[in-house]
Amino acid sequence: MNNLKLESIADVDQAAQDLALAWEQSFPPAPKFEGKKKNKLRNMVCLQAGYKNGYKTFLSQLEDASTKETPSIEPINARRLDLMGLPDVEIGDTCIDNSLFDEEKLEYKLADRKDLISDLYDWIGDAKESDRTLMINDVELLNKLEDEYVFSSLSTNYYVSPTKDTEEFNGICNDILEAQRDIDGTKSKLIIHATCNSDDGNVKIEFDATSFFQSELDNGGNNLKESLQCLETCNFGGDYATDTIAEHYSDSTTEELFSYLAIVNKQEVKCGFYCEVNKGDIVRWLKAYKPEYLQIIG
Repeated sequence: MNNLKLESIADVDQAAQDLALAWEQSFPPAPKFEGKKKNKLRNMVCLQAGYKNGYKTFLSQLEDASTKETPSIEPINARRLDLMGLPDVEIGDTCIDNSLFDEEKLEYKLADRKDLISDLYDWIGDAKESDRTLMINDVELLNKLEDEYVFSSLSTNYYVSPTKDTEEFNGICNDILEAQRDIDGTKSKLIIHATCNSDDGNVKIEFDATSFFQSELDNGGNNLKESLQCLETCNFGGDYATDTIAEHYSDSTTEELFSYLAIVNKQEVKCGFYCEVNKGDIVRWLKAYKPEYLQIIG
């Protein structure tokens, strides 16, 4: 029995009952597991399991184990960034897409604690009596915290502190990170299809124009805005705006078209080309990357 593993009072009680049963089968009559005899059987079990003073030592060690401080959990680093037009929440080393918060796809938003307090003070004056009481309580709660940022519920006056509610705070961070991974997976599948062909119809090419729009976005967004305005004007085909996209890929996917045109137009320009970009694909891409630009293309 020295190898008996006792981790709880229930374990001791089960072992004591097993001992009484074995005793009854071998050397009857055995003491029943009831009344004062319970602790005697418990004591025997604990002594045989190696506890120096039996059940008393077991209980003492069990209490010590329960009162030991559990390892502290470090909160996941979450902060807001001051970046115009770019993701303004970072969790760990992952930038979170604004659409998750703008479209309220999540239950919580990351908020500056001091900004929350300031907003509450602004609202208290015009609030109904019942709401005013809640707001005053919220201000008192937030003032007691020392965190720079907290999660604020979008549907209730509930706040989650990284230092006071670390486990819950980390759970929310992980939910947001999972939602971001879903968005990243969706984005990776978005393709903006385009076609171009020579005016005489001898060369026809379908190509992926996604990287053109991504580069326009990466350059600050103004170039993308201008391109979208021009594309909307020409109905996404047959003008300078789409010619620029085809020419952007003249060293890769549309090279065949421009090589052909160079040959047939060697002496004089006889043949041009036509390029068209799929508007529906652009709409889907903008919804994922730059939803505020959707209004440009109607």
